[in-house]
Amino acid sequence: MTSTGPMTSTGPMTSTGLSPFRDGGIGRLFAVAFLFAFLFASLNVGSARAQTDVVTESPDVPQESQTIAAAISDLSSRKFGKRQAAYRLLVQSGGEVIASLERAAESEDLGVAERCVRALVEIAGDKESEKAAIEALDRLAASESARVARLAASEVGNLKLSDEQRAIKALEAAGVVLRRDQNNQPNMASVMRDEDLYWLQFLPSLRYVSLMQQGITDQGLKHLTKCAPIQSLTIYDTGITDAGLGELHQLPSLRSISVSGGTFTAAGIRSLAKVASLSSLMWHSPVNEEEIRAIGEVKQIRTLSLYKLVFSRQVAEAINGLQQMTRLRLSLTNVTDEQCEFMATVNARISISLMGADELTDKGWEQLSGMNLQSLSVFRSSLRDRHMPLIGAISDLESLSIYDAPITDEGVMELAKLDKLRSLNLRGTTVSEEAGKRLQEKMPNLRYVRIQSQGIARPIVKPLQQQQPYNVTTYSGKKSVHMRAELTPDLVEKIRQEEGLHALYMTRAAVNDQHLKMLATLPIKALVVDSDDVTDKGLAELRDHKSLEALTVTSNGVTDDCRESITRIPALTKLWIHKAKLTDKGTRLLIADLAERERLTWLHLSNCPNITNEALHGIERLKSLKQLTFSDNAQADSGVLRHLDGMSNLTEVRLEGTSVQAADLQHLATLQIERLHLGNCQLQEGTLASLLEACPNLEQLGLAKSNVGDEDMVAIGRLEKLQWLWIYQTQVGDEGIKNLADLKDLKYVFVNASKVSLAGANDFKEKHPDATLRRY
Repeated sequence: MTSTGPMTSTGPMTSTGLSPFRDGGIGRLFAVAFLFAFLFASLNVGSARAQTDVVTESPDVPQESQTIAAAISDLSSRKFGKRQAAYRLLVQSGGEVIASLERAAESEDLGVAERCVRALVEIAGDKESEKAAIEALDRLAASESARVARLAASEVGNLKLSDEQRAIKALEAAGVVLRRDQNNQPNMASVMRDEDLYWLQFLPSLRYVSLMQQGITDQGLKHLTKCAPIQSLTIYDTGITDAGLGELHQLPSLRSISVSGGTFTAAGIRSLAKVASLSSLMWHSPVNEEEIRAIGEVKQIRTLSLYKLVFSRQVAEAINGLQQMTRLRLSLTNVTDEQCEFMATVNARISISLMGADELTDKGWEQLSGMNLQSLSVFRSSLRDRHMPLIGAISDLESLSIYDAPITDEGVMELAKLDKLRSLNLRGTTVSEEAGKRLQEKMPNLRYVRIQSQGIARPIVKPLQQQQPYNVTTYSGKKSVHMRAELTPDLVEKIRQEEGLHALYMTRAAVNDQHLKMLATLPIKALVVDSDDVTDKGLAELRDHKSLEALTVTSNGVTDDCRESITRIPALTKLWIHKAKLTDKGTRLLIADLAERERLTWLHLSNCPNITNEALHGIERLKSLKQLTFSDNAQADSGVLRHLDGMSNLTEVRLEGTSVQAADLQHLATLQIERLHLGNCQLQEGTLASLLEACPNLEQLGLAKSNVGDEDMVAIGRLEKLQWLWIYQTQVGDEGIKNLADLKDLKYVFVNASKVSLAGANDFKEKHPDATLRRY
């Protein structure tokens, strides 16, 4: 049994049994109160105690020892208040009760034994008693009572940890994501709860912190201000207010702040002027002219990024007032010609990203071409070849990215006049690589060209000694390496030295078949690869890998020929395949081979353009399968569920990004489905009623980004065993979540903040005090 005490001014009691109380502090004040209550109770029940208590009065025992003995006895009381009063009395008695607690810990009553061990742990927090308490715990760790021995060994092990080791253990037990630097020291942390912030002060190498979700408040931020080394802070959709921003001046090394969500005002922004080292601010939330002017008052900021910006004359004037900025980045969505007219009045040198600029006319593009642009990124816009001469006239442009626009070879050659252009990135255009090479021949300063997914010519690469080739993270006790540079034989040998390595992620750096060959003997259990340069030939290098249990491959270079290699991997139990050019026949053969080996538990097939519902014909032979994902396959729909009949071990199905018919869900009635995800699906009439009938025992249901609404929540409210529910980015609002009132087992519900109000959230909390409602 471990302590889960509430957060206090000194720190939390965590579920690991690690106590941050290293002195008496406030706890001694509580102990005095408990002591008076205890003595008062003793005076009033003295006669009864003589008849019923195990400990009896004796003229040979000093009064203080009688009180301690009585407290030891009360540790077995059926009344919580009486047990707690006795427990606090013993803890505050310190070293004088260590021997008594050690004897009592050998009790046959395991509840008493555990309370005695916990009391010794707290007493060890007092420097004067620490040595004696740890020695007592060491002796209990050798007890004949296995359960007490295990508890004592665990607790004394925690006490002997350094503050940093104790903090890491507590954070990992709480599910906090930690990433490590090249020296294997935690330098990044992502935290979602106030109580976990306490431990960050004990991580001397911590530099980057992300605060996420409503569980982070101003109160918890007080712990963060003790983390002097922090250089970068991300605040994402938290409960932090202007008052919390005002506390950040206590972080002497803080250089960069990124904010998304929240209810901050110009007053809160102005308080950042006290953050002495602050030089960069990224504001991902909507911002108006008053707040932009407030940013201008924070004179130490030199780099500013503004997102969700809606341009007006007033906004343009406010931006022109940001005289101290050396780098200014603006991100705009659904830009109009009128907004471009205001943008053209901005005098500062800026970088702009345009998202969904499909309403811009020739006039709007002409306005943009007259701006003092350093960088321009255009996503899903009205940009055409006829506009490229305007882009080619932005004389000081250094970087250009164009995504999803029908630009041709002829149009891209209009950029040849941009003698300062150093980087060109084209995706979703019709420009050929040959045109890119011709353009680079004419532009000696153009050092980087990327067309579609293929890079050509001379990419800009930092020298290896100036960048980390990989970083290390630990989550749920599993260590992972994330590659940031191209794999080399020397790097493989360095990674091989990482003790306890579980997974290797190759998603950020270049990876091809030759790199997979280098991994053939690397002792990893999981591999994640994302590159169209990986083919069946590369996967063949893994077919005899002895320890590989989980494989994720995202590549359009993978075909049906991958079957023989994948099915030969001896320890493989989990397989994810994305974007592959598999056919129905090839997929069926792959499944058949996997079924013969009777070991695959997870199968994930997504974004495979050529497969249909028939790809899963015969999958019922895969008896070992527990989880199946069949998502975003353009030629498939919910009819694929008919192939799942009789799969007795299948407990989780993910069918996402498709249309779902009510009748198809009836195929799930023959299974023991506990977790079902239909995210980003178009649910047809009667789907939820059919779901209730087919899967009445669901514990998890994912309907995020679907067309579910308030009226559908009636059926969901009858899933009596439901614990987790995802309904964010749907039309479900306050009225819909009222239908969840009778679900007693709910743990987490994820909803849309724009649909579920704070009042609705509070009403939910009253009905479900033990559940968490998260608003996105």
